[in-house]
Amino acid sequence: MLIWITVVTALFMLMGSVFKNEKQLSPWGTGAFTVQTGSMSPALKPGTMIFVQKVPLDTLKPGDIVTMMDPADQTAVTHRIVEISMEDNLITTKGDANNRADRPVPLENVVGRVVFFLPGLGQAPGLLRNSAMYGWLFTGFGIMALSVGIAGVVKAGRRPLGRVEPAAESQ
Repeated sequence: MLIWITVVTALFMLMGSVFKNEKQLSPWGTGAFTVQTGSMSPALKPGTMIFVQKVPLDTLKPGDIVTMMDPADQTAVTHRIVEISMEDNLITTKGDANNRADRPVPLENVVGRVVFFLPGLGQAPGLLRNSAMYGWLFTGFGIMALSVGIAGVVKAGRRPLGRVEPAAESQ
């Protein structure tokens, strides 16, 4: 499971779909964002990586968690839907930890619905921007590779040697 999560996360990062405060998704309509504030606590704590999928707007319903663009400062905001008005083309959201609902925004501001999340993983892109972290990362991978190699040699050394029969000489 850990390997699967690592591979999926790496693919999202390599596809360039990890964005901060931008209304961008991959060509497949997916994206990964990092929760920056505690407005959605305890469901989504700061540092959680959320994976967002573009969905038809008419499939959204109250209770869904969506990422949308705040029209005031054009930052990505992830909150829970409390009301949708299709006739007025507006959506009202609220952070779980907030006391009151946000201002209604146009439905077109919705980037997508949160489909799953991984607590703490959102801190990885920030850590990878630190050059010292690359040294630790390569050192860790080097130690793991060396350990696997040594374990293989030790295991091979414990195997009983097969008997080799001398070849019969022909006269």
